[in-house]
Amino acid sequence: KVQEQFGKTAVRSDHILYTGVSEVSATVTIKDQKITETLTMRNCSSITENTNASYTQCVECVSSGCQWSSSSQRCDWTHGTGPQLLIQDACKDLRPEIIYRKPEILSLEPNKVSFHGRNNILLRGKNLESVTKIHFQGDLECIPKESPVFDRSSDTLRFHIPPSGTKGTVKVCVVTPDDRCHGNSIITYSSQPSCTGIQPTVSWRSGGRKIDVQGSNMESVESVIVRPSNKELQTQYSRSSGDVWFHSPRYYGSGLLSLLLKVVNSTIDCGYLSYEPDPEFTFTTLQVAN
Repeated sequence: KVQEQFGKTAVRSDHILYTGVSEVSATVTIKDQKITETLTMRNCSSITENTNASYTQCVECVSSGCQWSSSSQRCDWTHGTGPQLLIQDACKDLRPEIIYRKPEILSLEPNKVSFHGRNNILLRGKNLESVTKIHFQGDLECIPKESPVFDRSSDTLRFHIPPSGTKGTVKVCVVTPDDRCHGNSIITYSSQPSCTGIQPTVSWRSGGRKIDVQGSNMESVESVIVRPSNKELQTQYSRSSGDVWFHSPRYYGSGLLSLLLKVVNSTIDCGYLSYEPDPEFTFTTLQVAN
């Protein structure tokens, strides 16, 4: 029987705790109100009982809310109100050694994004096959944000950059299976793009004309959405002009096409594109010799 008294509030359980996992019914009584909750309790000492200590058992111990003793290599109850160590800190001495070549970051494309974040970032480097995720940490952040890798090779990675509540720079590193972070690149969060216009504003109906989109912070633009068809067109960023461009789609309807710039999950209005019939060329011949 377990009882802990807090003034007029009592927490009681009439279930006997056996080794292993136990279901415990706990009742909190406050004046004439009773709150009953079923709890799953783990006997900490049973986690490493009669077995050799291992990294897996240490992780199971800390995950269960117990305390791992590095000196006795056993799992025990948590005593007092001291800070609970993280798994990577409590179990670091038992972590199996993982052999890999140290990864390096050579470049990030793009390395400037809006505070909405960015999809499909390309990271180039060396020995990247062992990377499991990417860490992002600002100067005032205690806990880094992280993003999984969805496409990888030995020299390239692709991942998504999470959004940020503020503008500024964050440090980027790649994480290996032993939870070590390698590299120290920079990504800058800036304001979202703003569109000032497109040039030219007219295309022929068979499409394929190069349309320049002008504005600020255009490197954050991922694509152009055309309405009413909702067709998404890929854009290319020009470092020399600071603008993006795309090829106009084929369109045989009537009226104007509305253009929206896509930035992650948000869109920005960017004017209209009108269409004219395809040009026709007439050729004549003139005999000038035999």
